[in-house]
Amino acid sequence: MEAGILYASQARDLYGKGQYNESLERYNQSVRADPHLLQGWMGRGDVLYAMGRYNESAGSYIQVTAIRPSDADAWRGAGNAYREAGEYQASVHAYTRALTVYPGKAGVQENLTAARAALEAAPNKTGNVTPPVLSGSPDRSTVLPVTNATMVSTTIPSVTDANGNPAPASPVPTRTAPIPATLVALTTGFAFIVTQTRRKR
Repeated sequence: MEAGILYASQARDLYGKGQYNESLERYNQSVRADPHLLQGWMGRGDVLYAMGRYNESAGSYIQVTAIRPSDADAWRGAGNAYREAGEYQASVHAYTRALTVYPGKAGVQENLTAARAALEAAPNKTGNVTPPVLSGSPDRSTVLPVTNATMVSTTIPSVTDANGNPAPASPVPTRTAPIPATLVALTTGFAFIVTQTRRKR
């Protein structure tokens, strides 16, 4: 656990310097060391968002909500990332969840309205159109409408350990969190499956 916090602290410093690749590697090490470290997953989402890897960013934010369903920032972040990826239906779900756990969260209602408009304008009603400009910062965010529970299975890319030796990728165990709707998001290096079952640590 202490190793995870240390890696996350190093990652945050690298992120502040604009060294995104190095920061991402440290965040990967952080969540590998402690799969339930919220700051590790949240920071990882922020870095991936800054790198334009929006689906992966959304996956990290969703991982936060699997651990702490009441995290409105993570829900908003997922909404922003999904919106940037053109996944408007998922974005609407995420923003809705953000407002459910934190009514009045700054900028979320405006973003939700815009995401709904983009969804209606999308040819297939899921995405593929240029998203409108939304209010609020894109770094930390909000959520999907959730019902009973979510199971998230995540694999972290191979990274190096504290001594610089290669560390093989391995599945990260997670907890489930209540969510209102079935959602399947397949992203590079991630498989997110939202189900109606409830798991406990």
